[in-house]
Amino acid sequence: MSDFPDSRQISGYVGPPGSSGFARRIPAVITSRNQLIDALSVAASLEHAILLQYLYTSWTLKRRPDEGLDPKLERLLRSWGQTMLRVSHEEMIHLGIIINLLNVLGAAPVLHRPNFPQALSPESPFELSLTKWDDHTLWRYVRMELPQGEPLPPEPANTRPVGPPPTVIEFDYLGELYDIIRAGFVRLGEEAFLVPTGLDKETRWGLQVRAIPAVTDLTSALKALDLVVEQGEGAPENREDSHYERFRRLRRELAELPKGFVPTRNVVDNPRTWANHRDTPLPGTYIENELTRRVAAVANDAYRVLMLLMLQMFSYDPPPPSGPPMLTDRDLVKATAKQLMSSFLRAIGEILTELPVRDDPADGVAGIPFEVYEEVRLSPRHEPRFTIVMEALTALEHDCKQLAGETGIARLGVLAEHAGWLRQNLTEGAGGAR
Repeated sequence: MSDFPDSRQISGYVGPPGSSGFARRIPAVITSRNQLIDALSVAASLEHAILLQYLYTSWTLKRRPDEGLDPKLERLLRSWGQTMLRVSHEEMIHLGIIINLLNVLGAAPVLHRPNFPQALSPESPFELSLTKWDDHTLWRYVRMELPQGEPLPPEPANTRPVGPPPTVIEFDYLGELYDIIRAGFVRLGEEAFLVPTGLDKETRWGLQVRAIPAVTDLTSALKALDLVVEQGEGAPENREDSHYERFRRLRRELAELPKGFVPTRNVVDNPRTWANHRDTPLPGTYIENELTRRVAAVANDAYRVLMLLMLQMFSYDPPPPSGPPMLTDRDLVKATAKQLMSSFLRAIGEILTELPVRDDPADGVAGIPFEVYEEVRLSPRHEPRFTIVMEALTALEHDCKQLAGETGIARLGVLAEHAGWLRQNLTEGAGGAR
């Protein structure tokens, strides 16, 4: 990197199509609205990918006594999962903040991100990969949340090779990217703000954690950006509850487990229903077992519906004067997105960790792939938004019911009922989703 910060460039990878989903070019000194929108779009993609990793890892932990858990270990692993889920919920707040910042600049919400795995920068300071709970995974998470100036802990010996890292984005810390974004807002000032009518002043996104703060002017924008950095790496004088420090504690607790005990199911890295994706040059694990692959595809379909609901949630065009509650009641959309994420996706993610990737279960079990087949977009017209989501929920209900019969997994039948319940709420405005 150059010794002159004002001239340094953060250069996107220049390569053939599909070399990386993060190919961008962002100046170190932002001087225009478009540059700020591009930088925030990268931040949104990163926050989105990071929170999905945390969810994946949390769902790989063992849960039952017949998996070798005595009561003490069962409590410990449950607390680990709760810690990771809370961190992922806070990452959702960060994603919400970034989308709010895009909104007040006049840009569309960004929920698209490249498929897993991804590696960042020539030095590969951290990779984005769906991996189970082990010391290397937790080390990666410490690295992702590492504050500037803090020494990097030694990398575990059992490093997971993911192939040669492409040159993607040249920054060493997430905080560095946010410093550039923050300075860009300061430089552009209040004139950059195009606050949409009806912007939510505050929302909990249906989560029992800190609310996504409102962003309406320069002061609130800078405060929101500071929150993202403080929750991730922590303030210099207080890192105790930061993601960085929580992951360090989890590594210490993992090291204290009884010798030979493995806390996770035999979950593979980066499961896929497609053998290859054009936006990642790195290999994943193709799910060869047909039934497992079909369940994983349903999980991806549910994830797509979640993104459609989130895009509508962050769209501030005036609602139609009449129509189904999904189009007129923003709070109902928020609550339904929360239900889909916390109930449906979590359940099907756990189901997949007990289904074989290949015909021989010894080859490992699957996890939720979070695959994006094509970019998910919100229709500019209201009526198709409702139709598309209803069709998708109907398909989820049908597919879960059919797979429950074929696999004998009763929990898939429960998910079929859940999809029908969500569809009814969005159609009739039933109070149950609130």
